[in-house]
Amino acid sequence: MQLIELVQVANARWSGLFGGLAGLIAALLVMTLPVSQPQEALLVGLLTGVFSLLLMVVTNLTGLMPANTRSDETASND
Repeated sequence: MQLIELVQVANARWSGLFGGLAGLIAALLVMTLPVSQPQEALLVGLLTGVFSLLLMVVTNLTGLMPANTRSDETASND
């Protein structure tokens, strides 16, 4: 499996799901740390990106994400 296949997202719904879950996890984690407000914002942003990529990779490795959602559109155009 190539690296690009590990970070592919099937559609906007999956992307929103990953971003939302990653943001929630990052915010909960940062709330437990004793840091200032500007540092909190930076940490949440960075951790959201890291957790989002991690969720994408795990979902693609386990095969839970649909491989190709455009097959329905191309089949109806033929």
